[in-house]
Amino acid sequence: MFTVVWGWNMLNVSRLLKSGGLRPKLLAAVFAGVCAIGLFYYFNRFVQYQAPSFLTFSELKQLSKNPRPNFFLKRKLEQFWRTPLISNQAYYAGVKPYRPRDPQLGPSLRLVSWNIEKSIQMKDTITAFSSGDRFRSLMDPQKAYEGSARYKTVLR
Repeated sequence: MFTVVWGWNMLNVSRLLKSGGLRPKLLAAVFAGVCAIGLFYYFNRFVQYQAPSFLTFSELKQLSKNPRPNFFLKRKLEQFWRTPLISNQAYYAGVKPYRPRDPQLGPSLRLVSWNIEKSIQMKDTITAFSSGDRFRSLMDPQKAYEGSARYKTVLR
């Protein structure tokens, strides 16, 4: 079906060109525009999911014994460090981003980071990020009692 339509359109275009009814510059501009739109769409698509090949437990054990791995493990390790983990699955599922707006700062983005290797307080960390009530339960009432300026600052 597509080839028939394409062939029919090209046949009509060539007839118009021969008859002088369609200017070649206009045709070239339209064709270039269609190609540009197609290329723009192709190169601006989001990667849905990309992840490196993770090392197996036996490979990790081998690496802990020998910090200078053999060729294959070295190659896999280099690929692991150079391949970013990308997930746009939420975008493709139609989830809209949460964009908080602070009255004093305006649009903002909240970021959290910690050194997971030294996470001695992992239980409390999970509790703090679970819900607002659980976060408030971790606060020391002697240092920041409910209703105080310090309490409000911590919760802000």
